[in-house]
Amino acid sequence: MSDQLVKQHIASLLKFDEEHDAREEALLDVYEAKGHRIVSGGQVDHDTWEVVDYRTGDTIIEGGGGIDGYGAAVAEHGENWVHIDPITEPLYDTPDPTTEGLPESLCRALAEWVRDKASPEDIRALMEG
Repeated sequence: MSDQLVKQHIASLLKFDEEHDAREEALLDVYEAKGHRIVSGGQVDHDTWEVVDYRTGDTIIEGGGGIDGYGAAVAEHGENWVHIDPITEPLYDTPDPTTEGLPESLCRALAEWVRDKASPEDIRALMEG
């Protein structure tokens, strides 16, 4: 196994994530062009809930009454709302890239490092080194 394979895999992950983001953005654009507002949120605990604008992170509405209260609020206010999860869920069916010559477990570890732990500077230093 070589450093070159690790760098190759990291480059594949970065490209994969960039393409994923572009596909997600294209999907959101389709919904928004139809007049939908993309939301996230839902149940916060057993009684409270919130609905958040996916683009801005602003809370649109929040309340209590559990799932029944949430359902009533969506029925009253959410005519043009579409929750982010069903829009983007199919994108996550595409498996992460693997790199021939690297163990699958290392490919997974590198994906976690790239996405969750490394700073852009760390990635750049590794790729240039």
